Amino acid sequence: MSEIYTLTSAHLYGIIHRILPEDPMASRVLKSVYARVWERRHEIAKQVADPVVYLRTLAHRYAIDYKFTHNIKSVLEQKSAIESNGKIESLKGLNIKPADIKLLRRAYLDGLSCEDLADLEGTTANDVRTRLAQLSHKLNQEVL
Repeated sequence: MSEIYTLTSAHLYGIIHRILPEDPMASRVLKSVYARVWERRHEIAKQVADPVVYLRTLAHRYAIDYKFTHNIKSVLEQKSAIESNGKIESLKGLNIKPADIKLLRRAYLDGLSCEDLADLEGTTANDVRTRLAQLSHKLNQEVL
């Protein structure tokens, strides 16, 4: 694993840094990428034809997820939708289902990735991304 890190970390950091220009954020996401690779190393070895393409894609997705998370969290905080203990209290009259509030909390406050949420929800990461994008659009239109 250390050899993979040595060979790919600078390139992956560049991909992430273009999306997240602040160094602490980019470093955090890079660590998350390698943690995910380590957790799934046996699956990846069997299923991934080109590990470099896989790592690039994973880095890009994690950076986008991180940026998206921070944008939504900022919107929620600005509108006093978060209690001091970090739970979503209300969304100011929006018609949002409890399951979607739970999804928002897990994504934007607990910091779970789309892949982790998909595992918990029993669906695909793309389905989670779609739901989060729909909720984001709803929040942006109705809250802002």
